[in-house]
Amino acid sequence: MNLIKDGWIPASRSDGSVCFIAPWEIGKSDNPVTEIKAPRPDFRGALYQFLIGLVQTTFSPEEEEDWTDYWGNIPSCDELKNAFEKYADAFELYSENGPAFMQDFHLPDSAVENTISSLLIDAPGGNTVVLNKDHFVKRDTVRCMCPSCAATALFTLQTNAPSGGQGNRTGMRGGGPLTTLVMPDSVENLWQKIWLNVLPRAGLSDSSLPDVRDSSVFPWLAETRESCNDEKVYPSDVNILQQFWGMPRRIRLAKSSEQGICDVCGRKGDLYVSYSAKNYGISYSSTWHHVLSPYRKQVEKDGTESLLALKGKQGGLTYTDWMPLTLFSSFDTNSAQMADVVSAFCFFKMKFEPFAGTGWHIWCFGYDMENMKARCWYDQKMPIFFVPDDMRNKYIETMQKVSTAATDCARTLQSQVKAAWSDNPKDIKGDVSFIEAAFYAETESMFYKTADTILKQVSGKQGGLEKNVSLELQHWRKYIIRKVNELFDRFALQDTDVTANMKRVVHAAKLLGIYLNKDKAIEQLKEEA
Repeated sequence: MNLIKDGWIPASRSDGSVCFIAPWEIGKSDNPVTEIKAPRPDFRGALYQFLIGLVQTTFSPEEEEDWTDYWGNIPSCDELKNAFEKYADAFELYSENGPAFMQDFHLPDSAVENTISSLLIDAPGGNTVVLNKDHFVKRDTVRCMCPSCAATALFTLQTNAPSGGQGNRTGMRGGGPLTTLVMPDSVENLWQKIWLNVLPRAGLSDSSLPDVRDSSVFPWLAETRESCNDEKVYPSDVNILQQFWGMPRRIRLAKSSEQGICDVCGRKGDLYVSYSAKNYGISYSSTWHHVLSPYRKQVEKDGTESLLALKGKQGGLTYTDWMPLTLFSSFDTNSAQMADVVSAFCFFKMKFEPFAGTGWHIWCFGYDMENMKARCWYDQKMPIFFVPDDMRNKYIETMQKVSTAATDCARTLQSQVKAAWSDNPKDIKGDVSFIEAAFYAETESMFYKTADTILKQVSGKQGGLEKNVSLELQHWRKYIIRKVNELFDRFALQDTDVTANMKRVVHAAKLLGIYLNKDKAIEQLKEEA
């Protein structure tokens, strides 16, 4: 199967039909493709990244102005086909002797055979199976995959590769990176969803399209840069476009040897059941900056600074993560920075006239990884607001107060609920993060409503009066304190033996009120008046 020429991406069209498309079919047609319909949520995220990477590599605009040409004037399927098929030789899924998509050019005889299920990030590892700990994600549930699922699983693993034992390298953004894509609230055309996340070539420090057989873009076209001595690959060593085609794992699919039904999607046809793998593949340096991920700075032990892509985290993202993902644009004033595609949208594309009055959001997704173990897959939406450049710092400063007060409320709530449950709250076993999660879930819609209202006031759409902003901050303070008290009553009194523990509950409630009134971040909202 060729990933450029053949139909392998599960998708839906405007008439509601579901089909398998070749990448170029996202172009203009009478029955346009509207969405990817993958059998797994991580596959959907990976296929979006595949298409974004493909368009960025083979069809990207040279300048910002060129980008606008293809927003309303969607390229035809034939135009995209002509652009994509120049690179088709690099996208063969299986080859006995030649290059194969995202697979090692020439694996040594010492490579180890693995079942095809091991391509799935959430599959139980070898040690888990040996210790019989695969209680929730069972072994042998995926014995075979169709070419479509095998290709997607391969790309998903190479893109998100977690730590996997000695010499098994992580992805270019580290294991389980968070990806943030710009999405429209109402647009039903897949091309435009992809195009929103494509940057002008000038923005990637390269104004030319790559050669069709460029191994500095597609590393599987040449011998793997092994990392037995932890040799690093830096952005200056290869083409910057390799960020879309990183290949940290040395993998080679075994030839499809049988026919039947795919265990992932249920499609009938040829099946892949195994692959070979070898450690010490490409080891990417921490100096890479992937355009689809937000980053933060970290100071190393030797005093040098490195970039770390933000990762999925236990419990998922909350609105307290919203500012780093949609507002922070520079490391000069912040510890984090939104993804380049989000920044480009906020500072250029959002000012483009056809976008006026349209709703936009970022789609955040990624694995919460604990070393080699995938604990959960998260994806969610967060709104994007247009913030005038001259108002950005003031708006960020104000919203940081709103966010910090909420964080303090959530922590205080969880602490005092534990105090209501036990005389020794530090000894409480198990995960109690659901308490904080409940607070964020119940206050989320009000947070974004508050953010929108404050933006209108800061930017002058409602008079721009400082008094109006102060009143909104006071309203937020009263609201979150009320929610904390409601949730405390709900959780603290859920014990069936309430009578015996009421004294402890009352004491914890009293301390809750004291802490909320003394908290600097919460009180600062009141002092703004």
